[in-house]
Amino acid sequence: MLQNKKTLIIGVGNETRRDDGVGAYIIDRLNKLFRKNASITTMLVHQLGPEIIEELEKYDRVIFIDATTEEIPEGFKIGYLSPKFEISFTFHYFSPASLLALLKELTGKSIEGWVCSVKGENFNFGIDLSEKTLMYSRKAMKKLLERILK
Repeated sequence: MLQNKKTLIIGVGNETRRDDGVGAYIIDRLNKLFRKNASITTMLVHQLGPEIIEELEKYDRVIFIDATTEEIPEGFKIGYLSPKFEISFTFHYFSPASLLALLKELTGKSIEGWVCSVKGENFNFGIDLSEKTLMYSRKAMKKLLERILK
């Protein structure tokens, strides 16, 4: 069923900035589905940084879930990640691809990586997802489950 892949799913974002909390929303639902599954672990972070490398090393696969302002026709997209260093304006945030590249550079380990981006509509202060982002996140979760259970 899960091909014995030890999987880490990371929700990224700020739960108090409405749609930026889409990662936390999806992680919460996945936790309910997989609470007794030892091969799946979830984590919530406000941003991605190099301190995550030590955790990534323990897994065969990682899936990053985050909100985006990018126009996406279906409201979400799921894509494969290749390890690649990407220039950032700050060292407080690393892209998922850069984290995979850093993992490989520091430890020699390569893991499978995916990113799930969900279109956000409202990033004001608040704790509820906008109606559209809630709909997009439910569709994204359905596709994620297909990938996780593959």
